[in-house]
Amino acid sequence: MFQFDLRAGAQRPATPALLSELRAVFDDIELALWFVTPNTWLMGARPALAMLTDPQCVLLAARAERFAAHGA
Repeated sequence: MFQFDLRAGAQRPATPALLSELRAVFDDIELALWFVTPNTWLMGARPALAMLTDPQCVLLAARAERFAAHGA
């Protein structure tokens, strides 16, 4: 549910970009785990929670993950 703004009844604006970055390197289960696991790029924050306050940092963390996995 973290990817949705329930008050607005819509997907959070950062969600499509995040998924675009991560789908290149993770399958569905790995992707779900990435969002709930403390993340080094986010100083130990879980991406699902960090998305609520700083979606741009989460997007940068997703790009770093993609780069680390693929080198590009």
